[in-house]
Amino acid sequence: MSIVGLATRIEAPARAVWDHISWEGMQCLAGGRLIQRVEFAEPRNQVGSLKTYYTCTGLPVVVKLLELDEAAMMYRYRIVDDGSALPGTDYVGCLRVTPCGPQACHLKIEVSVTPIGVTEEEFKRLWTEMEWINVNDVRKLVERRS
Repeated sequence: MSIVGLATRIEAPARAVWDHISWEGMQCLAGGRLIQRVEFAEPRNQVGSLKTYYTCTGLPVVVKLLELDEAAMMYRYRIVDDGSALPGTDYVGCLRVTPCGPQACHLKIEVSVTPIGVTEEEFKRLWTEMEWINVNDVRKLVERRS
């Protein structure tokens, strides 16, 4: 099992970042460089709910919400169907936004996964590249609004 993560400071209010990266908010990344569209199964925003990402290749990834704390701006999730052929299994992630005063915040994303068909180092490189695409897309959206 591997644990990989990234953390960054974003020069925008924590709530604005959360609105774009939360369980439901991530649909704002649809049409971006990595995610074509996002579909939610009902109920949408409670533990156990499912959403499906369609990647830029068109393949679906089904994700289940394991824990949600809106007040703490944090959620945990598990990939339950990796249609995208991500080279790993038992993928569980956690995302958190932490305020740094009124106009900045930290965004942390961390996953545990068992790599398949690649080394741990290769998986970490691939995952980090993909997540930075999403983080930078969020950064562009919130910094434009702030």
